Amino acid sequence: MIKTGLKKALEIPRHQLLCVKEKAQEQILPFISTHDPKNKDIFGKVKQNLQICNNDTKKKNIISDT
Repeated sequence: MIKTGLKKALEIPRHQLLCVKEKAQEQILPFISTHDPKNKDIFGKVKQNLQICNNDTKKKNIISDT
């Protein structure tokens, strides 16, 4: 498997490897919280309810830049 990977890597032309690649800009909304062992699934709840915020026009305008 390692030999196959090395062979594939060596087949890529050098000029192709030196080209600068454009990275897609990700839309990240940071979530910061204090740790509480009782809230193990809080991130899942926030992620689940983020769609509700996107459907509300007022809230969507607030988080649209992030």
